[in-house]
Amino acid sequence: VVQSARFGDATATLGSAWDADGIISDVLGPIDVKVRIYAALGLRLVGACPLAGCPSDEETVEIISITVSPPFLGKDGTLGLGSTHADIDAVLGAGDPPDANGVVVYGDTGTSSPPALGVLYAQDAQCEERAVAFAMNYTSGL
Repeated sequence: VVQSARFGDATATLGSAWDADGIISDVLGPIDVKVRIYAALGLRLVGACPLAGCPSDEETVEIISITVSPPFLGKDGTLGLGSTHADIDAVLGAGDPPDANGVVVYGDTGTSSPPALGVLYAQDAQCEERAVAFAMNYTSGL
């Protein structure tokens, strides 16, 4: 669920320690594609810059796709897929109780800065809740 998130939102939420960040020109005809990869978190963000190319302030580019995969670098002290609910709460503070979709929301969906982050947890074999999905700019009930 991207919901109008921009690369600046990703930087505010995830930080600037990405592994790759750049623009691929003329991939889809005249459309440039901005890609940012947080390998340790298992996240690949993609934005499209139609016709005129990406603006000089690349943080304003809208994210059109978030691909989530197992972290390639393993857990290195940052939060990511597979982090326990307790680990995420320790860094972000206690989230709201799970909404109707089972998503725990960190931050106020109406006024937070950075925008609200939704985290979906699932229990592992030892019944420990672990993060299995993240949603930036999450709005409960959609």
